[in-house]
Amino acid sequence: MEYLFSELDELAGDEGQRFGRQLRADMAQADRLWIAVGYASERALRVLEQLVREQHLHEVHVILGMYYQQGIPRNVLEIARSVNDAWVQQSIGEISIIEQYLYHGKVYLFGGTKSWLCAYVGSANLSGDVVAEIPASQFEVSTRTVEPKEVQSAADFMVRLSQRGRLRRIDTVTDMHILAHNYRMRTRARNGGAGVHGRVAVQTRAEHPEPPERLSGAALYEFYHQHENPELRFALPILVPREAERLHDARGTFTRSNVNVCYAEGRLRTWWEMQVSIPANVAEREGFPRSGESFVVVLRNGVMLIAHGISGAGLPKNLSFSNLRGNFSDQVIGRWFKQIFIDAGLVQYVNTRDEDPERKQMITQEMLDEMNIHYFVLTGTGQYRNVRRQRMPVFTLHLE
Repeated sequence: MEYLFSELDELAGDEGQRFGRQLRADMAQADRLWIAVGYASERALRVLEQLVREQHLHEVHVILGMYYQQGIPRNVLEIARSVNDAWVQQSIGEISIIEQYLYHGKVYLFGGTKSWLCAYVGSANLSGDVVAEIPASQFEVSTRTVEPKEVQSAADFMVRLSQRGRLRRIDTVTDMHILAHNYRMRTRARNGGAGVHGRVAVQTRAEHPEPPERLSGAALYEFYHQHENPELRFALPILVPREAERLHDARGTFTRSNVNVCYAEGRLRTWWEMQVSIPANVAEREGFPRSGESFVVVLRNGVMLIAHGISGAGLPKNLSFSNLRGNFSDQVIGRWFKQIFIDAGLVQYVNTRDEDPERKQMITQEMLDEMNIHYFVLTGTGQYRNVRRQRMPVFTLHLE
């Protein structure tokens, strides 16, 4: 293992190599390049495109993890789409956006035609400071490894991220909030009488600082997320059976719970149908909606639903959902929740229980463990929204 530093001599010392210099050396030996970072800069994307072209790489994938839920600067979006289009046209790769998570990791993976060669893990985003080899105003440190087990571990992580992060190629993403350019000013500082150029970041402002009624997608969720009240946070356990219990309908196995209600006896339900169970100790807490009350739920992708507490005398036992037009359908929440497991390759869609007699597409505890998902988390915001002539409180809903 060795250290890679950005271009700031006062801190870099002699312990390691410069990031940009090593990046070029490893690209010269590589045939494949995978990068998964939180952010990228316009300058870095331009330099990376040039390096890929000069080194004749045959496969390149860049994954950006923070933009879908936080918004993306217009200049970064434009250059990312341009580079993506070039790589797609050449059939060598693409730039993708992570929809499922706020991913802030930084992993660089270099491979030959048959095996992976080395990996970087550290603090370095795909920025001009580290890629373009310019003097750094923000110091970054990464580690580089060529040890086969460590490199393979980084490669395995990339595969998991690709499978579970709900990646979308950037030219197909139309619902990200677009921010103004990341304008930066150059200032002059003094250090022992020597002038040092630094940068002062100007706070990025949304192009449309609109009220929530005019926001959509990740920007809408972010608005309500900023207003969340910790005292109105309700964690609802996801009740599903263990793998070994799939075919046993004994009480307490949860094979017929609200998540897998399509496998219950009675009328034939579609596989998408589900509700959310509410424990009694949650339903009786101050601030939780009463049975029969409707409220707006905002998902992390900005989709809004109407939730209704049902099946209880005063205290609801389940949450049912509808779209904003008021069309009740227990498939609404199921299509959001179960699609996560489909995208991860853990289940496949079936129409009804008759198509899955061995219950192989039933959501199980092992699947939740693998995805690290165990709760529906409902949080009040103190905000209200007018829907169908009703003033409804707004809650956010995410998975933990």
